[in-house]
Amino acid sequence: MKAALLSLGLIAAAASTVAAAEPLRVFVFTNQVPSGSVDEQLKARRESLQDLVKTLSSPRYEKTLTLVKSRAGADVIIELVSRGETTTSVGE
Repeated sequence: MKAALLSLGLIAAAASTVAAAEPLRVFVFTNQVPSGSVDEQLKARRESLQDLVKTLSSPRYEKTLTLVKSRAGADVIIELVSRGETTTSVGE
């Protein structure tokens, strides 16, 4: 999620110099499982998607970003394809 926020920040910074009056319109989504079943990966992606939407909807980003509900109305489209994992290594 940090990489997505950094990327959006860079895009927003570049866009703000061009069109300072309008925030960048962003559409975020994750694909559903074609079979319709919900597995652990889909649950994790949905949770991450909710976190990302909550973060991008915060007052911190309101002047540079606005979330839209369709691809057609977006300047930037973000597909959440996986959820990262944190691993720790055991010291020798």
